[in-house]
Amino acid sequence: MSHGGDLPGSESALLVLVPAADPVVGLHRDRLDLSARDGVPAHLTVLYPFLPPERIGPGELASLARLFTGFPAFGFTLDRVGWFGDAVAWLGPANEAPFRALTGLAAPPTRPARPTAASTTRWSRTSPSATSEARTPSGPQPI
Repeated sequence: MSHGGDLPGSESALLVLVPAADPVVGLHRDRLDLSARDGVPAHLTVLYPFLPPERIGPGELASLARLFTGFPAFGFTLDRVGWFGDAVAWLGPANEAPFRALTGLAAPPTRPARPTAASTTRWSRTSPSATSEARTPSGPQPI
């Protein structure tokens, strides 16, 4: 998913969309999470950042389709809740293995992710999780 279109500074990510989480987290995400305001649905992140949006074309999409076609479908429950510091609440699956396997496919050692300030300094947790910002310019907000 591309964040911000093809504007300078825009980014992309590989996501597992979780529409079933919207009834639980949707109102909080709409109010507090800038990515939700930009149209990014409830999700678990497989790889962020991925590639600059301008580098994602038919060839890259076909490569991703081939990469993930053989991956078996799996179910999961977001049954863990935590915080990244005091600014971001997250929901996570008890069984992280399938998500870690997806990340391993998408970012093997020969294809490192492009680090950004958000991916390297904001949150240190490497487990799959669905997040919701709990801070606005006016400070922390109740969720």
